[in-house]
Amino acid sequence: MVALLAITFCDLRLAWRRGADTLMVVAFFVLGALLFGFGLGGDPALLARAAPGLIWVTALLAAMLALERMFAADFEDGSLEGCCWPTCRWNWSCWPNARPTGSLPACP
Repeated sequence: MVALLAITFCDLRLAWRRGADTLMVVAFFVLGALLFGFGLGGDPALLARAAPGLIWVTALLAAMLALERMFAADFEDGSLEGCCWPTCRWNWSCWPNARPTGSLPACP
């Protein structure tokens, strides 16, 4: 468990160092939520009913912006292939990188 937390914090620290990427994700989330609100109109009752879903949708879309950059370095150095060895069990060191996608890499 300690190793899992260490890898997660390391990945978060690396993402924070690339400030432009983090800023782009946050800006997309804010602008997306704002534009959805403008698109629905000014009815407070409608906005109150739709707000939770809109926040989730924009958060998930914003998270998808960072997926390619997050997995690019692992793909280049071959560490993602270690997650899918057909004779081995799941390599838990890959879990922090697989968590944001909502799915785990499939073994052949």
